[in-house]
Amino acid sequence: VMPAVSISSNPSTVVPGQQAVFTAAVANGGPNPSYQWYINSAAIIATSDQYTGTLQAGDWISVILHSNAQCSLVQNVISNDIVVAGTSSVGTSPGLSKEEVTIYPNPASTSLSLSLSKGEGTARVLPATIKISSIAGQMVLSEVMNSDVISINIIGLANGVYMIQVYDAGGVLLKVEKLVKQ
Repeated sequence: VMPAVSISSNPSTVVPGQQAVFTAAVANGGPNPSYQWYINSAAIIATSDQYTGTLQAGDWISVILHSNAQCSLVQNVISNDIVVAGTSSVGTSPGLSKEEVTIYPNPASTSLSLSLSKGEGTARVLPATIKISSIAGQMVLSEVMNSDVISINIIGLANGVYMIQVYDAGGVLLKVEKLVKQ
C-alpha cells in the first residue's frame, strides 16, 4: 500500500498572527502512524495528527507521516504545504522577486540549476547564497552564486526531500522551494 497525507487548516484561510488548527488527513498510515510537523522546513515540537499555532506572513507548514502500515511501499511521506498569505520578506530584494528565481529540474538526480532573470536588479542580488537543507532543517549544501546561472552537483545527496533557500547579497530570502532528489 502507498501511504498519503494532506493537511488542511481551520480557518481555511490562515490569517498572519492569528491562531489556526492544522490537521493531517491520512490514507494507509497503519494502525499507529506518527507525525513530524515543520514550519519553514524546521521541525517543531508537534507529533500528533493536529498542530495548533500562530504563523506569520510568508510562513509555510507541512507534516511528514511516518507510516507503520504492513506492506507499505514507503514509510515516510510529506504533505502539501499551507502557505500563509500576506506581506513577508520573501522576494523583497530591490529589483528582483521570487518569481524571477528559477530552480530546475525538480525532481533532480545529478545536478540542479538556478537562474536569475536578467535585468538591472540582478547585479544587486549577486553574490547570492543557495542553501540546501534536509527536511529536518539541517543544512547539507551551500553554494555562492556569482553569475545569473549556476549548476549545483547533488549526486552526493541521498534520495529524499530537501528545501532550497536562495538569499540575495544582503541576506534577504528570495525564494524557498522543495526539492525532490531521486
